[in-house]
Amino acid sequence: MSSSSWFSRFLPKATPEPEQLTIALAGDTLPVTFVRNARARRASLRVDPANRRIVLTAPLRMARGTAVGFAEMQAGWIAARLQRLPARRPFVDGAEIPLFGVPHRVRHRPDARGTVWREAGEIHVAGRPEHVSRRVKDWLVGELKKEL
Repeated sequence: MSSSSWFSRFLPKATPEPEQLTIALAGDTLPVTFVRNARARRASLRVDPANRRIVLTAPLRMARGTAVGFAEMQAGWIAARLQRLPARRPFVDGAEIPLFGVPHRVRHRPDARGTVWREAGEIHVAGRPEHVSRRVKDWLVGELKKEL
């Protein structure tokens, strides 16, 4: 046995890249991301609300067909969880978004200097229109960090 093959037995096994799947349900297709995990003991499903998808996690040694079959049997659960996700609210001029339970309206201020500030129930965003969404997101993250 060569030293490289002996040594490789003790290295962690590489996990395959996530795979995008679709599960059919009553003429509709449901997006599922299939992930292998070395620590998983059985197949599981979870909701990824940030990306609006379901993640199917399976152990490295489980057959792909077994894991996908499990997800197909749970198609009703997947559809119900995806429907429960709240609608996305884009951060554009005029959009109303909640901040600490209080609705605020986003106002684009192309003529103003600075970045983002809150004033009288509005979130004002300076700069070019294509930067509004990113600036509001970054500002909200900062506000949440301050609050925590």
